[in-house]
Amino acid sequence: MTSKKSQQAHTSRTKGERRTQARPRSSRTSTPSRKPRTPRNSHGPRHSRAPRKPRTPRNSRGTRTSSLSRNTNASVATSRLSPGVRTGLLVSLILVLAMVGVFVFSNIQQVKSLVAQQNSDARLYSFNPGYIISDNLFFNDKAVNEEQVQTFLNTQGKDCQGEWCVKSHRFEVHAEEKDELCSAYTPPEITSTENRKAASPVATGAHVIMAAARSCHINPRVLLVLLQKESGVVTMRNPQEKNYRFAMGLNCPDNAACDKKYAGFFNQVFGAARRFQYYRANPGQYQFSAQHVNSIRFNPNAACGSSKVYIENTATALLYIYTPYQPNRAALAGKPDSCSSFGNLNFARLWEQWFGARQ
Repeated sequence: MTSKKSQQAHTSRTKGERRTQARPRSSRTSTPSRKPRTPRNSHGPRHSRAPRKPRTPRNSRGTRTSSLSRNTNASVATSRLSPGVRTGLLVSLILVLAMVGVFVFSNIQQVKSLVAQQNSDARLYSFNPGYIISDNLFFNDKAVNEEQVQTFLNTQGKDCQGEWCVKSHRFEVHAEEKDELCSAYTPPEITSTENRKAASPVATGAHVIMAAARSCHINPRVLLVLLQKESGVVTMRNPQEKNYRFAMGLNCPDNAACDKKYAGFFNQVFGAARRFQYYRANPGQYQFSAQHVNSIRFNPNAACGSSKVYIENTATALLYIYTPYQPNRAALAGKPDSCSSFGNLNFARLWEQWFGARQ
């Protein structure tokens, strides 16, 4: 028989042996060497490891879901809305569409009403505030040639006497580079007696008007009318040098002095032609635009009020940007009051007087 102590010792050894078998202690030489770490590049990450592809998101069950199934799930979720919520959304959508429809309808009705009133004014006063001149006429730079412009100036200025008559005076000119608005202009060669005496090339008024019209693609007749409306030099009997400094009214605001940078006959005529093309190319910078309802004042004095005008075409919008007023009823009826202004009304009447129809 074995004693209890020997039995316990045997049991402990057995347990120890089992423990040793379950967790053998291996020497360093028997342990397999670790796999060497991939070297890092100069920026830190291991350069031998390829970038992982983005994983497709999993659904609640752990399986991959495609974008199609996700959209389907969203549709199912929407369909699970309660009838009350769906009814509320439908009512809201109907209300929004109804409001848009009311706005569009009211705007159409306003335009129709304004156009009808403007056409009535045209029949009664020969002036439509929404359609002063057609685009075809305004931008027709080949309507006349330089000889015809000179003949026109001679006729209109037949009573003019003195050195500064626009029909005969030679004005200083200079070269203009081509840009996105106008083509280049080269002055006439310094060959004439006038040019040899002048510090810079000179040219007739007719030449300057035609050069600006052709370079900037504006009807020369538009420039002639604008010249008369702003300064009156076309028919003036005894103009002076000062009458030409700002002959086109360019950069001469109602509430400030004229900009000297634009002084001089050539700068005024060429600058006005270019300015119209700038207005045309940048309509979003100005308060008046074609085919929209615009609020236009009667006078620089805001107390004189304004009225809505539906501007029908581009040329009319450009004229309002250049001269931002319309005639009031008193001006149209020939009985002007303190709030009357005549800029665009004079443009229309001068055109009809000199060149006929404006359409």
